[in-house]
Amino acid sequence: MAGKGKTRDEAAQAAGASAQAIRDSAQRIWLAGLGAFEHARTEGPRVFDAFVAQGRTLGARAASAADEALRSLLELNENLRGMAGRGKKRGAAAGGKRKARPAAAKKRKAAGVRAGKARAAKKRKAGGTRRKARA
Repeated sequence: MAGKGKTRDEAAQAAGASAQAIRDSAQRIWLAGLGAFEHARTEGPRVFDAFVAQGRTLGARAASAADEALRSLLELNENLRGMAGRGKKRGAAAGGKRKARPAAAKKRKAAGVRAGKARAAKKRKAGGTRRKARA
């Protein structure tokens, strides 16, 4: 039986050592809590005042940044309104509509398209006869 593992006495000693380690750890945690409580009691007001001062500084910077963003947004809005007003004036001066293309310009464009198609057809025809001659 000696080769199978720990004896009862050894197991009891190991369990006792584990229990003692747990008690020591709990005692240290308790003492750390008492020390933190005392530190907070004595240093707490000073630390709290430091946090308040930092909060004031941060709050002032945040308010300044928000004011600047608002001013920028209002300026942009005014610029856009001005651009829209100028666009309405231009539209009113032009009769509010785009100028229609004169009929003569439409005819010239249509004639140019027809002429271009005719030239392309002529080139195709001429190119086709050359190819046959070479072959």
